[in-house]
Amino acid sequence: SILQLFPLEAPKRAGCCPVMKKTNSVNPELDSVLTRPENRVCADCGAKAPRWASVNLGVLVCIDCSGAHRNLGTHISVVKSVTLDRWQPKWINTVSKIGNDIGNDYYERRCSNGEKLKEGTGGEKL
Repeated sequence: SILQLFPLEAPKRAGCCPVMKKTNSVNPELDSVLTRPENRVCADCGAKAPRWASVNLGVLVCIDCSGAHRNLGTHISVVKSVTLDRWQPKWINTVSKIGNDIGNDYYERRCSNGEKLKEGTGGEKL
């Protein structure tokens, strides 16, 4: 029977097993970049755990802001998924060297605080 081939195991209790560190199986080279404090939030709106990037600008963004970046066109912002797309070495290098702090310091240097996007606005101010 199917149960003989795939026996069911009782669920393990919380805390009995070591916690596995979440890693990026498609681009493991990005793990250290994603865990940097400045890259734990979207460069544009501040949403937690961004999983998209403008690989030519070197910043990590949320899914909503990734749509706004896509609408800018690939001549301005090239958007790739951190978890779905296989990244070229030059993209990893760019995002590793720039990141959200340096990117925002450069691209938003002339913006006032009122011009900064808020989470959930979907890039309407871009």
